[in-house]
Amino acid sequence: MIARARPFLEELLAHPARRVAIVSHGMIGKAMLSTLLGLDEARTLSFHQPNDRVFRVTLGDGAPTMNEFVVRHIA
Repeated sequence: MIARARPFLEELLAHPARRVAIVSHGMIGKAMLSTLLGLDEARTLSFHQPNDRVFRVTLGDGAPTMNEFVVRHIA
């Protein structure tokens, strides 16, 4: 899955836009987060990605950072 995500992310990172939203779920979302954050295989496999989360990844000169936000549905 990471091999499928990597070309997309490389193309995205080369794009001049500074803010980009990616909507995904399941394994491809985990693969993209893992690639962007530079996680090793063990950390990738143990990473839990609930359905009610939004992740913001910030890339810069230093190490990438991730913020996690819980989405609450109001009925």
